[in-house]
Parts: sequence; structure tokens; C-alpha cells
Amino acid sequence: MDNQVGQIFTNKHVQLIKTENNLVDFIQGIVHVHEEDENHALEPTASDALGYDPHFWISPKRMITVAENIYPILVAYYPELSDKFATNYTTLMSNLNSLDQAFTTLISASTVTIMTSTNLYSYLHEDYGLEFIPISPGYHEETDQFTSAQKQEIVDEAIIHDVTHIVFERDSSSPFSTAVMASLVSLGYNVQKLEFIIMDSLHHVDIENYETYLTLMYKNYDVIAKATNQLGD
Repeated sequence: MDNQVGQIFTNKHVQLIKTENNLVDFIQGIVHVHEEDENHALEPTASDALGYDPHFWISPKRMITVAENIYPILVAYYPELSDKFATNYTTLMSNLNSLDQAFTTLISASTVTIMTSTNLYSYLHEDYGLEFIPISPGYHEETDQFTSAQKQEIVDEAIIHDVTHIVFERDSSSPFSTAVMASLVSLGYNVQKLEFIIMDSLHHVDIENYETYLTLMYKNYDVIAKATNQLGD
């Protein structure tokens, strides 16, 4: 795991981030078995096939851990800036803890299973208990090769779980999910599309508006709130 952390957090230009301790605990990608029995509890399981899920940033709890680990390293490398680091760290931790509490309250109040286009949300399941059904098993781009039977299986599951929204990833290709949504609409179901913001695909307007991890995650909070029927469209 140290090697994986090193690959993600370090390169020859950012040596100071390297540490002997794990910055964050990675979890394995979760595989969901689609069920047609509405009384069957959804039991996602970890899978070696997906490898470790690198999208830990989706969980404010993991970002708190990252901040706790990086802060002393920055102070050690730049002691002359320790006062500034301390001030910024205090502010950051306060903001991250507030975000964490918001997600905890939101997801703990949810009584529904949401449907998502891809399998990006494992850390929200692991850390907060979010129940979700991914249409495609991968993390980002969806395949455009799927059978009518595969599509119908997802449509049936959406109906069983009374899905009212499908959470897409912003700026990701989603032909399978688009087809599922079209089928549900054609059957008379009022299913709305929501878009979850991915941090590695910021728009120019995001940058111009000085969006940050915190502001974007509160927008993602609203997406989860709508998907769990706790916030109107």
C-alpha cells in the first residue's frame, strides 16, 4: 500500500509528500450483484478485479486523514511558514469537519438506494453507509456495448427500488445509463438526471468562479440530497 500511496501522491517534483505512513486507507473496488427480488438486501462486496479504488477524495473523512498527515510534513519542511500553515490547517480542518458532518447527517437520514451511472461511490458507502446501485461496474467511462437483456435488468431494478433520479458523472460518456433512463421515461416513470462533479474535470467557469474542493463537494452534497429525495429538484 505504501507503494500505491507513493505513486499517487509523489513524483520527482513533489518529494515532500512521501512518507513512511499511509496517507489514506484505500479500499478495493466494490462489485454489486443486481437482484430482481425487492426483499433481497443489496450486499456490495470488495473485488480484486477492480483493484484499489483511488477516488478517496469523494469521502470528506478520507480528506481529513490526508490533511492530518500532510500538515506535519509541510511544517517539517518549511518551519519558517509554520504559523501560516497552522492558521490554514485550523481553517481547513474546521471546514472539512463541517462537510463530513453534513454528509453524515444527510446519508444517515436516507431511506432509499440511489442509482448511479458508474461505480465511483464506494467510499461514500464505506464511510457513510450510502446505498447505491451502479449501472456500469467501472469508475468512469461506460461501455457502449450492452445487450437488451442487460439494459432490461437495470430497468427492472430501478423500478423495484423506486428510483427517481440517476446520478451521472459530469463530463463522462454514459451511453448505457442514458439508454436505461430513456427506457424508464418511455415506460412513464419520471426519472431525473443528476450530475456529480469529478475533481479532475473542472470547467473553466469553475476556475473563474474560484471553486474549491469544499464548494464543489457541497454541490455534490446537493446531488446526493436530491437523489435520496431529501431536496427538491
